[in-house]
Amino acid sequence: MDLSKESKKFITNRFGYTPERMTMNNPDGTLSIAYLMPSRNGMEPWPVKRIEAYAAWMQSTPEEQAVILQKVETI
Repeated sequence: MDLSKESKKFITNRFGYTPERMTMNNPDGTLSIAYLMPSRNGMEPWPVKRIEAYAAWMQSTPEEQAVILQKVETI
């Protein structure tokens, strides 16, 4: 699963950085797609769902944020 164009555009405009796609090897032998995101700790891998939720949250109204928060809590 890749990032949506809207999320990539938001991250680029917000941070001046285009997220770099990476593949992570999980302990159970499966692969996960993540993107490197800037943070206080340097570059950290974020799963696609987390970035999509963050971008949606930052661009939403307070009413929409409550709905997004409920969805994120189930991830």
